[in-house]
Amino acid sequence: MKKLFTLILALCLILALTACGGAKAALAGTWTGTVDAARYILEDNPEMKDYLKAAPVAITLELTADGKYTLTSDGTTMLPDFKQALRSYLEATCEEQGITVEQLEDAVKMTLDEYIDSYFEDVDMSDLNETVSGLYTATDGKITFDPGNPNQVDGTWSGDSMSFTIDIGEVTLTRK
Repeated sequence: MKKLFTLILALCLILALTACGGAKAALAGTWTGTVDAARYILEDNPEMKDYLKAAPVAITLELTADGKYTLTSDGTTMLPDFKQALRSYLEATCEEQGITVEQLEDAVKMTLDEYIDSYFEDVDMSDLNETVSGLYTATDGKITFDPGNPNQVDGTWSGDSMSFTIDIGEVTLTRK
């Protein structure tokens, strides 16, 4: 009886270990998607709330079967939306102030598009791109990045879809 119990316990342990490794193996690969950074941007630019509706940041997540991850964000993907929102904001501000866009352009000695582009000249574009790496665990449709770390991030996955929340918003990824 003890041998049978020991054998069953050993089999359960093997199955449990296989299941953990199986989840990581099932998740291994490249996942892609976007996170909308509009809410995050509007915290520092509340005057643009009526103009900035979306600011998609591209996300790529690489997972390995041995429990390592690398997450890369490409914030330059949000620039067209942000520039359009800034343009709309400046046009509305001109109207509120009783001046035309042409008058603003004459005052700043450049077109509105040039003025907007000059705004981004002072922005370190490398700040919009970030790569972080670490460890992850995965079981029963749940994934945890950097387990035990104060910056731990928990998420869920099912088939070819994964979601989790980071400081700038909800991330939804699909397997590439």
